[in-house]
Amino acid sequence: MDSQLTPKAGCELEVSLVDNEELLYRRIFSIAHSDVQHYKIFSEGKINFSTMAFSDKSLSPSVDRACLHGSDAAKTQSTDSDGVIGLIAKNVRAIDDVSSDKDGVEVVYKIDVIHRPKLENKAHAQIEPSPQYASEKIFNKKVRQRLARLADQRLVSYGWEIEPSEIRRENKVPST
Repeated sequence: MDSQLTPKAGCELEVSLVDNEELLYRRIFSIAHSDVQHYKIFSEGKINFSTMAFSDKSLSPSVDRACLHGSDAAKTQSTDSDGVIGLIAKNVRAIDDVSSDKDGVEVVYKIDVIHRPKLENKAHAQIEPSPQYASEKIFNKKVRQRLARLADQRLVSYGWEIEPSEIRRENKVPST
């Protein structure tokens, strides 16, 4: 069995690969909900995601499989003020330019999306490398940046699944 498909401690549900065509939901904390800025709004209305939108202590950002949430992005929010952006699994897997040099040998990381359901969230999946990162720096400097750019592209093409509360307020049309 692939080491990525080994259940993690405390996971009692089936671990599996996520289909390439699947829509994934990533919660984006609203500015009101977090002291860290997950996106920046420019004066002309353009939005860019920060690498902080994909930070994760375990170096494996969590996403939810839309199909297991009945395509209800609200199930990914932790509060009503949070936003949700979509990503496609094959686009995440297409991140193929992350490498490091370890003892004079180049290590190339394969980025994957693994379904790691939790008792409280059967749609939970993680974006994980194979092999494990040689250092946190690789994840922080390279992978998070690539994920933020994927989110930027998705936003331009398809918009938010759910806009964060700050953007909803800005876009609210005044009543006449």
